[in-house]
Order: sequence, then C-alpha cells, then structure tokens
Amino acid sequence: MERQSTNIKIGFGRQLGFALGESAGQFFFGFWGSFLSIFYTDVVGLAPMVVSIIFVVARIWDAVNDPIMGNIADRGKVTKHGRYRPWILYGVPVLAILSILVWHVPHADAQGVKIAYVTITYILAGMAFTLVNVPYMSLQSTLTTDRKSRGDIANIKGAFTFVGTTIINLFTVKLVTMFAGVDKNGHGYFLTAVLYTVIGVIMYY
Repeated sequence: MERQSTNIKIGFGRQLGFALGESAGQFFFGFWGSFLSIFYTDVVGLAPMVVSIIFVVARIWDAVNDPIMGNIADRGKVTKHGRYRPWILYGVPVLAILSILVWHVPHADAQGVKIAYVTITYILAGMAFTLVNVPYMSLQSTLTTDRKSRGDIANIKGAFTFVGTTIINLFTVKLVTMFAGVDKNGHGYFLTAVLYTVIGVIMYY
C-alpha cells in the first residue's frame, strides 16, 4: 500500500507492469513531441511561427502546472487505491479524449478559429498528461524502499522509454501513410492517434 514504504523486493512481473506506464507516456507525449508540429503546419496550415509560440506558451504553463499537480497529488487523501493511483485511473480517460482532439482540428477558413482550437486543446492535453504522469512518477517511490528493487524498476523504466520512443519513430510515418491513403486531410494522423491512444490506455491500466 502507499501509506508507508516497505522494504520488500518487487518481483519482475510487477516491475514490468509498472514500467509499462513509461511506454504508455510515449504514445501520448512522445507522439505529440515528434509529429504534432508537422501536423499543425503541413496539414492544419498554421504558420511555423504561430505553432512555435503555442508550444512555448504551453511549456511555460507546464513549468507552473507540474509542481502544482505534484503538490496536490502529494497532499491528496489516501483511498483504497492509495494516494496516487486514483489520479491515474480517472485521469487516463481525460487524457485519451484530449489526445484524440488535438489531432482533430476542425476545418475553418478563419485562421483565428484554428489557432484558438489548437491552443486550447494542446494546453489542455498537456495538463491531462501532467494529471496522469506526475502521480505515476510519484507512485514509484511508494512501491518499496529496497534499493535493488528500486534500481531494477528504474532500469526497466528506462528500457521501456526507449521501446516506446523507438516504436513511435519507426512506425508513425508508415501508419499515417497507410491510414491516409490518398487523403491529405489529416485522417492518417487522426487514425494513428486513435490507435496510439488505445495502446497507451491499455498500458496505463
């Protein structure tokens, strides 16, 4: 339980299950970081400078939002699921919805409408990721105080980060192309996002 740390050794199966969350994160934030700017400029039609400004604003807000979320999670009530797990359990559906919405920009002649939609959905998606990822990272310290187990968990998490990143880098372009066919309206990115979201949700749970 999360009420107190215990000096127990964590088995490989449990370490593996926990580390899946690292790969899950890559199917959300890693995918956004590698391809969302391309989608916004090449498909949505926003100017690169506009996209850069949106991303900078989002990062500035993240710098404020992340420690606030960490403080809220740390001070949260301990439930039957522990202190941090409820944030993950209930935050993942919100993250899934917003992760899909950032890849579904409505067609509009007015650039202002697109910019407003992209800004709002991207910042909200980042907040949803924080809502899940910060408690997930905090959960690690509650699993055990056993040094070896903690070291093993850290190593496996690192490996799963690499696996998730590699999958995103190797398969995204192929998937987008396959789903898009001859369509250039962004459906390839959208359907890839749906697939990655499903995979990420399964890994988190």
